[in-house]
Amino acid sequence: MKKYLLTSLLLMASLVYAASPDLSNAFEDRILICLQPDITIETVNSQGRVPVTGLESFDALMQLREVHSMEPFLPSATYDDMDGDVILANIYRLKIDKAHTSIAQVLSDFSKDANVLYAEPEYIRKSNYTPNDTRLGQQWFLTQVSALQAWDLWNLAAGQEPGSHSVVLASNDSGVQYTHADLWKSTWVNQAEVPAAIFNAVDSNQDGYVNAEEVVAYLLDDYNSSGTINLQDAVHPSSPFMDNIDGDDWDSNPVTYVDDLLGWDPAGVTSGNDPDNDPLTSGTMSDHGTHVAGLLGATTDNGIGIASVVFNGSIMAVKSQYDEGDPNFISLGYPGMLYAAKAGADIINNSWGGTGANTSEQATINVIADTYGAISVAAAGNDNSGEDHYPSAYHNVVSVAATTTGDNKASFSNYSPSVDISAPGVNIHSTVFNNGYQSFGGTSMASPIVASGLGLLKSLYPEASNTWLIQTLLNSADPIDENNPDFVGQLGSGRLNINSALLQGIYPRLSYSSYSLSLSNDNGDGLLSPGEGATMRVNLFNDPGWVDALDVTGVLSCDSEYISITDSTGSYGNINNGNIAVSYPDGYTISVAEDAPSGLYQMNLMVSANAASENPYDTYLEFSVDVSIWQVNFPISSSTIKGGNAVVDLDGDGSNEIIYTAHDSLLHAVNADGSEIAGFPVMLNYLAEATPSVGDVDNDGDLEVVVGSLDLNLYVVQHDGTAESIHVAPGFMLAPASLYDFDGDGDLEIVSVSYNDELAVMHHDGTALPNFPMTLDGNMTVGAAIGDIDGDGSVNIVVGTWGDRLHAINLDGTEAAGFPVVLADRVRSAPILANLDGSTDGSLEILFGCDDNKLHAYDSGGNELWYVSSASQNIQADPSVADMDGDGDLEIIIGGLDRLIYAVDHTGTFLEGWPVGTGGAIYSSPAIADIDDDGFAEVFIGSNDRLLYGLNLDGSNVGGFPVENTGNIQGSPTVADLDGDSDLEIIVGADDKLLVMDISSNGETASYWPTHRGNLHRTGVLLTTVGVEERRGLPMSHKLYANYPNPFNPTTSIAFDIAEDTHVSLQILDIRGRVVGELISAPMTSGSYRLKWNGELRGRPADAGIYFYRLSSQNSILVRKMTLLK
Repeated sequence: MKKYLLTSLLLMASLVYAASPDLSNAFEDRILICLQPDITIETVNSQGRVPVTGLESFDALMQLREVHSMEPFLPSATYDDMDGDVILANIYRLKIDKAHTSIAQVLSDFSKDANVLYAEPEYIRKSNYTPNDTRLGQQWFLTQVSALQAWDLWNLAAGQEPGSHSVVLASNDSGVQYTHADLWKSTWVNQAEVPAAIFNAVDSNQDGYVNAEEVVAYLLDDYNSSGTINLQDAVHPSSPFMDNIDGDDWDSNPVTYVDDLLGWDPAGVTSGNDPDNDPLTSGTMSDHGTHVAGLLGATTDNGIGIASVVFNGSIMAVKSQYDEGDPNFISLGYPGMLYAAKAGADIINNSWGGTGANTSEQATINVIADTYGAISVAAAGNDNSGEDHYPSAYHNVVSVAATTTGDNKASFSNYSPSVDISAPGVNIHSTVFNNGYQSFGGTSMASPIVASGLGLLKSLYPEASNTWLIQTLLNSADPIDENNPDFVGQLGSGRLNINSALLQGIYPRLSYSSYSLSLSNDNGDGLLSPGEGATMRVNLFNDPGWVDALDVTGVLSCDSEYISITDSTGSYGNINNGNIAVSYPDGYTISVAEDAPSGLYQMNLMVSANAASENPYDTYLEFSVDVSIWQVNFPISSSTIKGGNAVVDLDGDGSNEIIYTAHDSLLHAVNADGSEIAGFPVMLNYLAEATPSVGDVDNDGDLEVVVGSLDLNLYVVQHDGTAESIHVAPGFMLAPASLYDFDGDGDLEIVSVSYNDELAVMHHDGTALPNFPMTLDGNMTVGAAIGDIDGDGSVNIVVGTWGDRLHAINLDGTEAAGFPVVLADRVRSAPILANLDGSTDGSLEILFGCDDNKLHAYDSGGNELWYVSSASQNIQADPSVADMDGDGDLEIIIGGLDRLIYAVDHTGTFLEGWPVGTGGAIYSSPAIADIDDDGFAEVFIGSNDRLLYGLNLDGSNVGGFPVENTGNIQGSPTVADLDGDSDLEIIVGADDKLLVMDISSNGETASYWPTHRGNLHRTGVLLTTVGVEERRGLPMSHKLYANYPNPFNPTTSIAFDIAEDTHVSLQILDIRGRVVGELISAPMTSGSYRLKWNGELRGRPADAGIYFYRLSSQNSILVRKMTLLK
């Protein structure tokens, strides 16, 4: 009955609470639920987008409220851990998308589910104590060194206070205004100098220790007539504390340090021998010592002023500067250090120094450390120098450099291998004379912050050796070398982190080290890719000097819907400090969804250790797993790549290479392993942006690369890297050259355009064709399209200019009928040619973008068919075209500076799902290919948002896309089988890398637009065929054209002309001249034809190699060569 009542009360409280919970300090994307005590969940299935438990109403509720993660709140809890009806193992954290659902609604819904005992918010937990010092907000450095976190190790609510007045910190400086309202209560009192006759009377709380407050309380008169009774009255000759006796006499000289109740002034007034027992700084001297003292040990949590890292500590004032001396000099620093050590200081701060070292000073410091057991801390100096500075560079001194809020070296701070640690030293707020406060900067400020941290550390570990205290402080510092690449190894072990230092003696410090994967269904690239699974083993490291970690366990989770974890628990055994352990053989099992975008996925590892000790340890580690579609050995670093690339076997070794230009002024030819082929890269003398064109321009059986440069030269580069300039243009050559056999002699002629209005057509040796070069009406920065636009049997050269014209030039130098077309603005998007309307008259339509913010379509007569407008931004990328869905109609893809990717059909009508938005302007021209061989092509295009997009016909993302890069992607992609493994790769240049993505499926490119300008000859023409197809009107002679692509794998197109009705045979011959296949043997009528060969002979795939194709008729035999790659 009692149990029933308790359950009822809990349920009632849960329902009431859920109705109107306080959400002001709650997370907005998660709640906590506890399942009923009679429910046990064996596993939570997280493979889908919504977790599944098998609890019908609960699962339906998670589906309704779009819960994407369900994880144990206490991973190490068992079903035996219970408080009443609350079983700790039944408490779960549910994560939701706060953009879709309110947290209040989720709480209300789950609290009503019969499976749920209660539902409640998960609250944000922060450090639970902040001192009430009024100027705390100006002390940014306390947060930087994690002092506020460190103080939370003490139970302040129960009266525990950090630090200890038994820890003595000496300010060996210009003196201290120890009467300062924020310092006097923390001022050290020499117990041996309190006269024995009055000690018990002064010690009002009878704890055997006289503090500064008790000294002032005992005083009855204002002996120095300052208007108030304060600590300085205690050292007045008339004070009851002054008995003219050296009470401690630790130097066996009863007249040397008489009545040093509050510290000592070894310097006195002048450079003569006039030390005294009053270390109070005067108003005419520097504020330096008082500022330092405030950082060392200002009274914390006293309702005024500032706080100090030590929180509670005793400040020993040592005045080592003459009253009448230069306020910038510390004259008796070493005597001051020695006094402090002999008087019992634990830590001595020395915010002064200079260059030059000697034996006496080092010996003094050694005695201070070895004989008297004091730690010396010193400023590294403010000369922005790498020269050693003393005393900070001496052995047995902790040397401190200064840093900024961003953990950068302060501009003034010295740096040296002798520096031990760094601390904040810019705009540091502390106490000054006359009860004031100011902000100073310098290593003088950084040093006492470190000294104060050592004091706090010693208060927690009072029996620890000085060596342990120093090493612990140094080992726990936050690394800052990455912020200071010019000063690596010269700013010490890092920036002070006092919280880590304190924890080092209580807890282990486990951190993520690395992970390894054993892939379960690898596609062969050895990388974790979409659609694959793996056993993951995570290495953990326990930092040196920290507590050993015992019985370490881990629970792995991931918030991404694309990552499923079927085995989330791992065990590590014990991890001793300074060691690494791996979750072996107990690994974690993960899988990646097939549609997962490529990139880094954050994994969360909840690690527990020392559960059976007084100080159980839990930490939450994050690391990222790379889900990659990168080709092995890629990406590779590069200067900016603005053009497209060619994937072809340039050197004839049977393997493809990537040919591209970059802003490093080089033409590159890169193997599939990322290395350059022999003879490459080739120097082009100036920036190169043009897409390389590749073809056998001289018909010698070897491929050449044709490329222009901003040095005004047009180069022909042989397969061995030999380069020759064949033409010097009057302006920059930014566009790809076009290659075309205009005269049918087997050689390819070269068409080039330049920034200074020139259209040139030449043979491969640079000899110009008649009527060329010619000067047009404006700059040309994009390439030409080559094709017979009107089906009259003559080839046209179609170009757009900055003179707002679209030209269609005949080989005789005249314009085609209807041209040039006058446009509204300049053309910076290269025209392409395609049979948009499906006509059989041989005519081709012209597509191009324009600075009038439109994609235009013109017919062969110069008439505009349609246009598509972008959102008030220019179109500078080239369009691409293909029959993406196999319905016989063409689709056109283009990107704009308005950050949109457009897709329209052959009539200019937007396809459903388009345009697709990106995060940056688009200069990249699309590649189109069927990467998975499903009969539907995909589009790939880069953007200046650093993403490469892969899009389906409906505008949705291809699985694994978009792929993120570190730089913008302005280059135009190529889709090809780079490595000969029968699946496709996507190759694209970016502002910082050459990217190659491995697509783990077979696909087809020949029927589409797989590279910039459609083909390696960069002619900008789409000739889509199925089987044998008539191309255009009646030819005048038999012709056999170069196949495309060539080399190819596995498909190529062969075009030929038949001038008369005759029997035609088209045969395939091997390299020995033997007929190995016949594609056509039939009577054919006069016409122009094209067919596609699928690379098969007698129903089987042909071997890789060189083949010939021979066209035979009654009066003619024509032969050409082609290369099949594998």
